[in-house]
Amino acid sequence: MEEKLLRVNLRTGRIKDEKIGEDKLKKFLGGRGLGEHLLYSETKPGIDPLGPENRIYLMVGPATGTPWPTAGRYHAVTKSP
Repeated sequence: MEEKLLRVNLRTGRIKDEKIGEDKLKKFLGGRGLGEHLLYSETKPGIDPLGPENRIYLMVGPATGTPWPTAGRYHAVTKSP
């Protein structure tokens, strides 16, 4: 199974998907860890949380889609005011 990240630019409407490297998946286990890594590596310090340069990541965990009870979770990761 190939793990992907879907990126949506809300200003332009452009949608693209990209592969997530296995090293990142192991290092930042789960949607919360990977989302926080992406937020800190792709945004500049001091940005306005309500400004257009802020990002929001909706990430799912590794157990999502499995038959495990309560495994269907997602995490919203962003800079808040």
